[in-house]
Amino acid sequence: MNISIIGRNLEDVSGMSRHVSSLASTFLVLGHCVHAVNFDKHGIAIQFEGYDMGTPAFPYDATIVNDSDSFEAIYGIVKNRIIRTVHGITQVELDSIENHPLHELIAVSANIRDALAMRGLKSNFIRNAITMPVNYVKPAEIKKAVSMARNDRLNFLIKKCTQKLGIALDICVDNPNIDRIIDGCDLVFGIGRSLLDGMSMGKSAISIDKRFYNEQNYEGYGYITKDNIEHAEICNFTGFNNKRLFTEESLMEEIKKAKPEDGLFNRQYVENHYDSIKIAKEYIRMIEAMK
Repeated sequence: MNISIIGRNLEDVSGMSRHVSSLASTFLVLGHCVHAVNFDKHGIAIQFEGYDMGTPAFPYDATIVNDSDSFEAIYGIVKNRIIRTVHGITQVELDSIENHPLHELIAVSANIRDALAMRGLKSNFIRNAITMPVNYVKPAEIKKAVSMARNDRLNFLIKKCTQKLGIALDICVDNPNIDRIIDGCDLVFGIGRSLLDGMSMGKSAISIDKRFYNEQNYEGYGYITKDNIEHAEICNFTGFNNKRLFTEESLMEEIKKAKPEDGLFNRQYVENHYDSIKIAKEYIRMIEAMK
């Protein structure tokens, strides 16, 4: 099968970029031909190095687009079936989707699916694609943590709390060595895909961050356990459905809950639901059904 997969700023380590990278490489493993195109910050299409098998013979069986800017750039040019993967709900995203008829929509979380449905837009719920690490360090105790949060106030709070509890901390934003850094820690802070990457390596996880698109000012879900993980993932571990605001006292309580065995549960959960092989096969089934 010939598949083109398109995104923006794929050279960085954002959640969308890591999803595209995992999905593209897994399509190759499954024997499909992949042409990955990267739109840079200036809207110029450049090759996504490492995932091009040579431009496949046209037409593609499908083109998978992962953001509104790239979608606007290729809409009307690409003649084959377009699958739009929606990674978040903003007004820009909704306007782009509503103004351009599509063949298929994919929502990466249940709350995105429900938000689209409220606008009369039908979508398929297919989770983020995560390439499961084969070798990873299994934590024995909570001694070191990494924060992938982007909010300065929350990172200051995380640093203050971990210091008081004797836990070493790395603050890691847009670091290309993020996998190695995660592997060397026992506890991860972040939201969304960042948190899932840590969980895939068997780490205990605290959902905490505030991004520019979060109009409600909520700051995360809190500590992830087997009892709350299904509720936390409804909003892709952002905490939009938990409405938490963290103080030093409340964050200290969340950190004290961390146990290595929860990290092992997290990995099993991610492997069961987010493994890129399973996710890629869901995309392939959708493409085949579109023919």
